[in-house]
Amino acid sequence: MSEVALEKAVERAMKQIHERDDDFTERPVGILRGYVPVQGEGIIDGKPWYFRARGDSWSLSISENTGGSPIEVRWGNESGWYYEDNWGEWPDAGYMSYEEAWKIIEDCFVKFRAGEGYHGT
Repeated sequence: MSEVALEKAVERAMKQIHERDDDFTERPVGILRGYVPVQGEGIIDGKPWYFRARGDSWSLSISENTGGSPIEVRWGNESGWYYEDNWGEWPDAGYMSYEEAWKIIEDCFVKFRAGEGYHGT
């Protein structure tokens, strides 16, 4: 499946979930893909998030704006929430399992909702 087809399938699935579930914005959704780096993206509380694990660290950013770019949050070009940490030794993080990545992402969502981490422009 091409990347464009995969993105369209995720969009359709998210739309179907939203139509069936009024509490959709409370449930994070997303997808992980690739290695070196491991990357993921999705929606939490109606805001886009981006995860990246490469080298010896990982980071997760969430845009403050519904249509914003969480990647720009990472570089300080857009308002939002950001968290990062070390993970293993170079190049371990790039080979992180998806199971481990999801644990980290879910922990970040807890921190985000609790107001922990970096908030800025």
